Amino acid sequence: MQIQHGSILLTRLDKTKLVADWDVALQNLKVCNRISLIKSDALNCGECEKCVRTMTALLALGVLDKTRAFPKADVSEELLLEKAYIKDPPYAESCYWELMAPLAAKGRYDLVRGIERLIERYHKGGKLRQRKEKLKQVERKFFKGNLFKLYQAVARKG
Repeated sequence: MQIQHGSILLTRLDKTKLVADWDVALQNLKVCNRISLIKSDALNCGECEKCVRTMTALLALGVLDKTRAFPKADVSEELLLEKAYIKDPPYAESCYWELMAPLAAKGRYDLVRGIERLIERYHKGGKLRQRKEKLKQVERKFFKGNLFKLYQAVARKG
């Protein structure tokens, strides 16, 4: 088996631009793996995180309205905040950061604000996740899971 990394020096937006500049690829772009959500003739649902992230990139490039691959030709701040999330830092965060300048250049300050809130939400949630993981490690190391069992027993009685 051989693994090749193509265009490793290109950002996600750069790679999306390659697709956007090739009409056949743009019309046949399939990023969605939530087949059950697809409700139209489009290839993608337009509602899952992957769709919203890709649609936002295509919007930043000025070509979302030129493809039939998605059921919507626009992305709202509400859709972005409801469906998008960051879970693989720092790569995923950088994918959103690079969209901010082209969106601002298009006057889409609503989406710039949405991305800022998305990144802020990730950082706040990330710190909370780190604290919870540290507590779990301490609990496993020193209490061998018994503290959690005690908590469950007390919660059931209370």
